Amino acid sequence: MADRINIIIPTLGSSSWTGGFTYQSNLIEALKTRNDVRIFLVRNLEGVADNNGMSSIIRSVAHHYRAAVFKMSMLFRGYDKQLTRRLRRFDTAPLTVLFTLNHAHLLSNNRVLRLYWIPDFQHVHLSYLFGAEEIQQRNIRFQLGCKHSDVIIVSSKNAQNDLAKFSPEHLSKSSVSNFVSNVPEDIWEKNPSVLLEKYKIPEKFFYLPNQFWKHKNHMTVLEALRKLKERGVHPKIVFTGNMSDYRNPEYIEELKSSIQEWGLADQLHILGMVDHGDVLLLIRQCIAIINPSLFEGWSTTVEESKSIGKRAILSDIEVHREQNPPSCDFFAPKDAHKLAEILEKRWNELQPGPDVIMEMSAREELPKRIAAYADNFIRIVQEANDRLLTAEQN
Repeated sequence: MADRINIIIPTLGSSSWTGGFTYQSNLIEALKTRNDVRIFLVRNLEGVADNNGMSSIIRSVAHHYRAAVFKMSMLFRGYDKQLTRRLRRFDTAPLTVLFTLNHAHLLSNNRVLRLYWIPDFQHVHLSYLFGAEEIQQRNIRFQLGCKHSDVIIVSSKNAQNDLAKFSPEHLSKSSVSNFVSNVPEDIWEKNPSVLLEKYKIPEKFFYLPNQFWKHKNHMTVLEALRKLKERGVHPKIVFTGNMSDYRNPEYIEELKSSIQEWGLADQLHILGMVDHGDVLLLIRQCIAIINPSLFEGWSTTVEESKSIGKRAILSDIEVHREQNPPSCDFFAPKDAHKLAEILEKRWNELQPGPDVIMEMSAREELPKRIAAYADNFIRIVQEANDRLLTAEQN
């Protein structure tokens, strides 16, 4: 076992896909709990807009986690010569790990253990949401990543089952690493009700913090509200997230049209992109979070509700069951009638603001969950390294 493990993480995510940034931040926060890990964050902010603080997440990761930061050229095809040159300093290190979702990074010829992260196989399950060219590109990228990596990281057993069908020849080098959402200490010290005036929202509301992408299934929530309105029930919902879907640019207009047609505007508060710290405070203030998604790799929304201690109302998909949050209601993803029943029941029962009992339990368990996440990740690294050393000796 190496005394010190060097983990190099090229920037994950972009201004249009903030999930990569969030995943990266949670991983680094978890690895901080280990004394045998040194983190090197390789970044390139060129072409990444400072959109609602997203690129500042990268800066804060570098600043607060003592990461050594390098600039690099983010190439998406072929051989990344600049990254290879940067990695030469680690060629004599006992154990260096390159963790990436860019298959091109894996082609460097340095002495590193290559970990390739596949967030999910959404394009396989929901192919109707993608163009033929993008499906082909994803398939090629995933196959190359699987081929050239030493370890394939997936975030759920559900995704690992998908990998078994997508690339069975590479299944043996896959491992499941369930990420855990970190909650900064200052979140607990703040009163979430300060956001009511900031965003002009009511005290009591459900919260749906998903990107406005078609597979996130906002329409079923609107249909449930329409059914409740016909019965004289008017729950309020706050929405946050990216307001554009490059695959379905007309989607947001479809939602707006339904909102107007069904007269739901006074019940909805659509905030768009907000600071991640505000997302966590909105979770604390709401009566329950909603994730109606048709597909997830490992839901950040669910993980954040678990880490904070908030009831969840979730679509009944396999990965949500696998995440298994406490005090959860499930509904079939397209069953607006069942969702309406749940919303009415919880609207009448639950109160806004922090759930003292759930928060206390979540806060007590969070350090253990984060440490377990880090320990499992390092176990994966060490076992893979042992296998490669054994293969070299034989």
